[in-house]
Amino acid sequence: MEPTKRSKNNIQLIWGAALILVGISVFFKIPLVVPKLKAMGLSGATIGFFSVCLYIFGFILVGGGVRKWIQHFKPEDITSGANPSENDDD
Repeated sequence: MEPTKRSKNNIQLIWGAALILVGISVFFKIPLVVPKLKAMGLSGATIGFFSVCLYIFGFILVGGGVRKWIQHFKPEDITSGANPSENDDD
């Protein structure tokens, strides 16, 4: 039982939305985590490093979700990679 191309596209669209939502939630979670890290007695450089890593992680998640959405809504190529110069009858 092979899933249809349309259902695969819908799954990818849902997966992209999930990536975007999780990435955005990471951005909102970082300011809540930093005071907990300070309470643990970590140095400022360590807290900064964790913050930067979490922001990069959030950007990667959002970027991956946006990429999936762009691929879903991008019009399909009609020529299927054929070189137009090969079809000329000059």
